[in-house]
Amino acid sequence: LREAGFEVGRAAVPAGEESKSLNYALYLYDQAIEHGLDRNSLIVALGGGVVGDLAGYVAATYLRGIRYVQVPTSVVALVDSAVGGKTGVNLKQGKNLIGCFHQPSLVVADIDTLSTLPDREYRSGMAEVVKYGVIWDADFFELLEANCKELLKGPSALMEDVVARCCSIKAEVVRRDEREGGLRAILNFGHTVGHAIEKVAGYGEYLHGEAISVGMNYAAYLSVAMKGMTQADGVHIVSLLKDMGLPTKAPGCEWGALREAIG
Repeated sequence: LREAGFEVGRAAVPAGEESKSLNYALYLYDQAIEHGLDRNSLIVALGGGVVGDLAGYVAATYLRGIRYVQVPTSVVALVDSAVGGKTGVNLKQGKNLIGCFHQPSLVVADIDTLSTLPDREYRSGMAEVVKYGVIWDADFFELLEANCKELLKGPSALMEDVVARCCSIKAEVVRRDEREGGLRAILNFGHTVGHAIEKVAGYGEYLHGEAISVGMNYAAYLSVAMKGMTQADGVHIVSLLKDMGLPTKAPGCEWGALREAIG
C-alpha cells in the first residue's frame, strides 16, 4: 500500500474471540485518531472472522461510518464472515449483541493465505462450507462429499471453486434480504446452539467452526424430529461433518447451561 502511494498506519489485536470486544473497539478508535483517519480514509481488515467483524464495526461507527476493505485469511472469513456486511462485537451476555450492517467496499479473497493456517483452524472453517450445501445447494453438498479428502489437503483449484461458490450463495441470500428480515436467517443454521457452546465452554475452548458443527448436528436432529427432514439427509449431514474432522458433540456442555445461554 505504501508503494502504491497510500499513507498507512497499523494496529494489531490479539488472536481469539476475546478481542472481539468494546474494549478493543475503543483501542482501535484511539489508533484511528492517532493516525489521523478522516472520512476519506479506509480501514483494511487483514485477518480472520474476529478481525473482520471488529474492524468492520469500527469502520461503521468511526466518524459515523468510513469505508473498509476485507482481506480474509481464514476459511471462516473467506466463505462467510467477510461477505454480507455484518459487523459487531461481543458482550459477556453473548456473541454479536452490539453491531451494525456496514458493507465492505471490497473483499480481497486470496486462498493462498489458507496455507498459513494450523490444520485445526482450517478444518474448523469447513463447517461453514458444509452449511452452504445444507441450506442452499444439494449438488454442492454432493461435491463436498465426493471431494472431502482433497479439500482437507489445503489450498487448491478445487478449494478456490468451493470458496467462490460459498461466496456466491451468501451474496445471493444477502441480496434478497440484507437486514435479516427473513431469508437471511438460514445462514444461521447451526449457530443458535453453536454460539451457546462457545459461551458456555469459554471462548477459545471450541473454535467457531467446531461449535457450529455441533450446532448443525443438533439442528439436523431437530429437523428430522420436528420439521420433516428425512433421516437419510440428517445422517448425510452428520457424516460429512465427521469426515471433515469436525466434532458433533460438545462434552462438558450441559443442556441446562446451553439452554440458558440461548435465552
